[in-house]
Amino acid sequence: MKLKLCIITLITLYYSAYRLGAQEKLQVTDSTVIIGVVQDFGAFAEKVGTKSNIFLRAGASVLIGYLSPKTDKEYAVYYLGDKYYVRTSDIKTLYPNLPIELSKLSEKERAILDSNALRMIPASIEYENRQADIMYKKRQDNKAKFLNELRKKGLGVLTYSVYKESEYTKGKGFKIDVINTSNKIIKYLTFNFTGINPVWDPVDTKIRKGIGPILPNETGSYKFEYVWFTDIVDQVRLNSIIIQYMDNTKKILSRSDISVVPYDIADLTSE
Repeated sequence: MKLKLCIITLITLYYSAYRLGAQEKLQVTDSTVIIGVVQDFGAFAEKVGTKSNIFLRAGASVLIGYLSPKTDKEYAVYYLGDKYYVRTSDIKTLYPNLPIELSKLSEKERAILDSNALRMIPASIEYENRQADIMYKKRQDNKAKFLNELRKKGLGVLTYSVYKESEYTKGKGFKIDVINTSNKIIKYLTFNFTGINPVWDPVDTKIRKGIGPILPNETGSYKFEYVWFTDIVDQVRLNSIIIQYMDNTKKILSRSDISVVPYDIADLTSE
């Protein structure tokens, strides 16, 4: 019952915000609540009364209380029960010219608006928690889908890069970390890759072979020294990887088949 009440309250809140956006002038009453949504790139927010900062995710909803007393380029907002200062340019609202309208409010009107926002905190927390649960489930679904595709390919690339061999000699090496996502033991890996200079032109294509064994769900690391006897190679492009298993069967991953494992997908070996 409590959850249903929170949802109904939030629907009413958003409807009120919609009507507010249609007004020509900001009118503060006992039911006026202004909702803001964090812009697509996210936003840093300073907790009021402290020097600590948090990062607000893109799409997060906040309750706008008033303009910061420090500057008219910041809102004082409520997020998950705490008050923060956040730049006005980082928050989207349905009300045009909101900072200007807020600056015109009397002290009494600012107090009413802030009090209204405070009353809505429980409903806004419930809403944000529900949104967080939805986003978490979506991330988990995407992770499961990615891992399923990775198992079909049989190999995932964890990291790869070029590195300078020495400050006294010219030359760049290549290193790569992989994970075996198949159910067979890898015997050899043959890497085909191209060095790229700082203006994105290819320098030279090389082939190097890595020796296993790499057991299922285990990782392998390879470092190939002095692949290029020049320092102009700035990065590398993976063209293909040939996987040879202990039973001498082979699988070829083309450039489009090679998957680099995102940083937020951790503990693959425990899956």
